[in-house]
Amino acid sequence: MALKAMSDKFGSLFSVSAFQGNVDEATSEFLLSPDWDKNLALVDIVNEKEENAKEVLRAVRKRTSNANPKVQYLALVVLETCVKNCGRHLRGELCQQKDLLADVLKIATKEAHVSGERETQEKALHMINSWHNSFRSKPHYMPLSALYQQALGRGANFSGLKDEDTLLTDEAALPRPGGGSAAVPPGGYSAAAPQRRAQPQPGYATVPMGDSRARQPATGTHGSAAPAQAQAQGQAQAQAQAQARAPTAQDMAQMVHHLIEEAQGCVGLFSELLTANASTPGVLVTDELCQQILMQCRQTQAAVMRTIESGVSENAEGSFEVLLGLNDALLGSLGRYEELTAEAHAVLRAAAGGGP
Repeated sequence: MALKAMSDKFGSLFSVSAFQGNVDEATSEFLLSPDWDKNLALVDIVNEKEENAKEVLRAVRKRTSNANPKVQYLALVVLETCVKNCGRHLRGELCQQKDLLADVLKIATKEAHVSGERETQEKALHMINSWHNSFRSKPHYMPLSALYQQALGRGANFSGLKDEDTLLTDEAALPRPGGGSAAVPPGGYSAAAPQRRAQPQPGYATVPMGDSRARQPATGTHGSAAPAQAQAQGQAQAQAQAQARAPTAQDMAQMVHHLIEEAQGCVGLFSELLTANASTPGVLVTDELCQQILMQCRQTQAAVMRTIESGVSENAEGSFEVLLGLNDALLGSLGRYEELTAEAHAVLRAAAGGGP
């Protein structure tokens, strides 16, 4: 029985997704720009059966881990399109895909040396920023919103990005013109439907659904037809954007506001979690989701403390006192966790041979 379970586990780990071919075609390095027919076909596949979400995300992960930045970029576009046009079943499954989320975080925070890597990095940063804005008040999507603080901890800079995306909602799947269905915000497919029939521009910097750079011509080195003048212009724009990303007082105030919202969400969620499992503290130690929430609360508490010590919050009216209160609340919840789980931790250490 145990052998069969192990075989099933490793068999699914190394098997090829049923939709790997679809994703490979949508992320081919030979594409000049995102293929919206293929991208939206994947949306239809996910919305057709809930169990398809896991297989599509498994296939996407193989492409985000590809060494080619163009393939990575197109895989991010597929992922972004699915998150925006599929419902809670895909987003919930994405929260469980740790390797895929780790890829997105790595792409967003690694050092970029060439134009293609910069474009891919900007796409990952844009997605993380969008998920943070949309999901930071939804505890069941915490792994998605948590990427924002993790990226900040690795030195990412979001000050040059605008919070202009329509907030993502968990709408039910709606019929899509031409067949299939897709979970879309009221009003239809945002920018995806018209782009589906548009002529692709050179390069692959076409960005879907709400991105301010969606209609700019591609300037990356992956566009085989891009002239030298366009490449030079793109480099100049990149330098100008880098210079413009120095955070302003307004940027810092917005960062403090976002941190307060995230800390408030952590306090509420963690308190509920501790109360619900007070009589069964072993669950808090062994359950994977509980440990993710614990890690997020510790990271948020550390971010709150750093912000208090930096003095940044003193420039935002009322924020300093709010952060002090949230820091106390987070420390109180973390202390309660240690009290509740002390015995469970001792039992686990003894079982592992580590003594009391």
